[in-house]
Amino acid sequence: MRLNALSLPRRGALALALCVLATLAAHADGPGGRGGFGGPDRDGRDGRPGFVLDGRYHHDHYYPQPGWAVRGLPLNSLSVVFGSGRLYFNAGVWYQPRGAGFVVITPPVGVVLPILPQAAVTLWVGGQPCYYANGVYYRPLPDQGYEVIEAPADASPVPPTVVAPSTASGSTSVGSSTPRANPELILYPRQGQSAALTQADRQACMQWASTQAGADRDPSVFQRGLAACLDARGYTVR
Repeated sequence: MRLNALSLPRRGALALALCVLATLAAHADGPGGRGGFGGPDRDGRDGRPGFVLDGRYHHDHYYPQPGWAVRGLPLNSLSVVFGSGRLYFNAGVWYQPRGAGFVVITPPVGVVLPILPQAAVTLWVGGQPCYYANGVYYRPLPDQGYEVIEAPADASPVPPTVVAPSTASGSTSVGSSTPRANPELILYPRQGQSAALTQADRQACMQWASTQAGADRDPSVFQRGLAACLDARGYTVR
């Protein structure tokens, strides 16, 4: 029996080498390989190069540093119009097109995100709420979304207290103020969906809502699309 030019052991070695090269290529352009990173680690044990822990206000999530370049965006990234161009958002991280790919950035002040970043920390500035995630501060804009703002000097995670007017008996009461905000949607799984399925459905509906006409310019369109999609998938949305 004649053997081919490559013996079986050599074929095995070649296949192994090709597999290693493919693995290295997949990770050559950023955490998580082609298409971006795998998302912030929730349990604080992320050791991937290029990621840093954001522990401010006990946010305690890992994110890629500004300047990190990727060839493609993570799945279900949101497109946000700003000025004459577009930015992209996914899992607390902002991206800007650069060359043939994208780069992680700190978003400019004034850009409006239609949804509140997941796991954002609620802060208080001058008696009003704002939100923090990945080094960025957001303020709620009713019926629009969340606007990126300058870092406030007096932000506090402790809600302010207010003194209620005197009652007929002359007593006063002290409590936390509750200014009107624009909270993130609250979902109730009517069909008993698991937490993992709820998260997957939310991501899929975010992607669908971002494709609706005008959603990239009017956050209220995005919010309505998101609510409609989630309702169709068996969630009560408030």
